[in-house]
Amino acid sequence: MSKVLIKKITKLINCGLLPPILWLQIIACAASLVVPQTADCASKDWGKTFAGPFGIAVRKDGSFLVAEIQGKRIAKFDKNGDFSGYITYIKNFGPLKGPFDVDIGKITQNIYIADSKNNQILVLDEQENLLLTLGIPEPTAKPEGFHEPHAIAINEKLDRLFVADTHNHRVQIFDTKGNLIQIIGKPGIANEPNTFDFS
Repeated sequence: MSKVLIKKITKLINCGLLPPILWLQIIACAASLVVPQTADCASKDWGKTFAGPFGIAVRKDGSFLVAEIQGKRIAKFDKNGDFSGYITYIKNFGPLKGPFDVDIGKITQNIYIADSKNNQILVLDEQENLLLTLGIPEPTAKPEGFHEPHAIAINEKLDRLFVADTHNHRVQIFDTKGNLIQIIGKPGIANEPNTFDFS
């Protein structure tokens, strides 16, 4: 995808003629399904190609992050869609092992990462310093633990962090300090009221 095309689409977004989320979906789908990792065109436009992109989060300035579970990293892009680097290693934590989702707090601009293959949720500040870790680096069905969490959603105004604890068939809800508020669903139980199925 050429930089000229990217700039034209960016103008459409700025004019309100193309929803930003649609453009982000185009990026993710094109990179995941169409462009091979060794393609010259991808390296010219991005510097790097995607490896299993799943989650996308957009900052208030229009820059955005892409969680790459196979790449074991968070890719960073500016508001024009130009690649600006990776988050791969976090001080006082270590390397990411397979992030499935990422979100950004609207108030603090903190970064929330579901490092699925590490069975943990990470909270970083805007400068990518570690603020909080939820869970332990192994699968568990115990409260406050996870088994490959696939999705997260943050609402800092309500002081709530929602985690889809995928292989435990449940959603866990925390406050932004990491205190467990509620669990919806039951580990390993499906097809019952207020439960979830993942198989």
